[in-house]
Amino acid sequence: MKKDLLEQIKALSNSKLGHLSALETFAHCLRSVYGKCSFVSFEPVPGGDAYQVRLVFSDHHQAQAHVDNLVDQSIAIRGEQLDLITHGQQATITEVSPELQSSFQALDLPVQSMMAIPLYLDGEIKRWVLILGEETQQFAPVDLEEATLLANLAATYMVRIDETQALSKANEWIEKELNDIGRLQNMLLPQQDINIPGADIASFFAACDRAGGDYYDIVNLSELTPPITSQGKYDAWGVIVADASGHGAAAAVEVAMFDAILRTYPGTGEQGAANVFNYANRHFFTRTSRGSFITAIVMGYRPDEGCLFYANAGHPPAIVVSPQNKLEYLNQDVGIPLGVDPDWQWQNAEHQIEPGSVIIAFTDGILEALSPAQQQYGQQRLEDVVIQCTGTAKDYCDVIVSSVKAHQADQPQMDDQAVVVVKIEE
Repeated sequence: MKKDLLEQIKALSNSKLGHLSALETFAHCLRSVYGKCSFVSFEPVPGGDAYQVRLVFSDHHQAQAHVDNLVDQSIAIRGEQLDLITHGQQATITEVSPELQSSFQALDLPVQSMMAIPLYLDGEIKRWVLILGEETQQFAPVDLEEATLLANLAATYMVRIDETQALSKANEWIEKELNDIGRLQNMLLPQQDINIPGADIASFFAACDRAGGDYYDIVNLSELTPPITSQGKYDAWGVIVADASGHGAAAAVEVAMFDAILRTYPGTGEQGAANVFNYANRHFFTRTSRGSFITAIVMGYRPDEGCLFYANAGHPPAIVVSPQNKLEYLNQDVGIPLGVDPDWQWQNAEHQIEPGSVIIAFTDGILEALSPAQQQYGQQRLEDVVIQCTGTAKDYCDVIVSSVKAHQADQPQMDDQAVVVVKIEE
């Protein structure tokens, strides 16, 4: 028995069978030892004096039909002999009482003798296994201690298989939810090439997982600044780049809330970039402490004035590269992140922009990208790459992303990354 059952146990430990199939396999193994029999599990009904019996496998074809058809597999029965088993007074019943025989007839089980094996979990009996024989004295010569030991070893593997499958299903569910969150987050980002007269625009976004906390948007602001619509061929535009603390699903939800708030903003271009943050911050707070924050930079460009108006909420300053290849940072009046102080007021700043200039906004996932040697990409590397670049906004964006990826090499991406590049057309 030991060799056959251990072989089955070994097979169970490496299989992907469900809980019921594992019990069936165990039952098939016992057949080779005990001969023609049926295999059921039973446990006391909570709060009652009956026992719930589930048929698992039977050599009796009429009883096995219940299992095969997935109907009437379990019954509630009573019996003094089952009471003796559960109270530890008897484990082998050489002659089953007429009362129990009648109860098992509901499952078409001919029963003359039976053996009970307790199944333990955390040191306590959680359920019993009954092996039902069609002959009296069928289990008399059995080494019950060995049978109990091996049965519980098999049951341990059954639980392992069951828990592994449950964990696998939970992981599949989590995977699906994360993919759905990531898909919804991507829907918040600009879905196609942005066509704003006078602005050459390119962008990049990569979450470190399926969903992330980086966010950006690019909009035409000429409708909010009416005087511009009748002047020249270029439109006003606005860009916002934001980064919720942390990453993953929670951060993605934060930026989704932030996006929803931004879309209710009723302001006009005359109120300045800072008012976007002042408005969003008031509505970003809930009745309880958030425990999270968002850094962001918002910029608005007016071609009629050649001026970039901006506000910064604790975000890495954007870079401006002039046509003369001079690099400057938009680092005036940097305020605190959103979600920290509901009464904070951000201030407007401005920067004169020449035609041909390139504006680069990014999240800290770019600067903090790690190499295999655990060195951050850093501000200096970004400056070196940007100052050597020429061409379109896409050229700048591609060069930055390629440089960061080369720095990371095979190192996993540890944070979300976003880049927005706008080149002012001449």
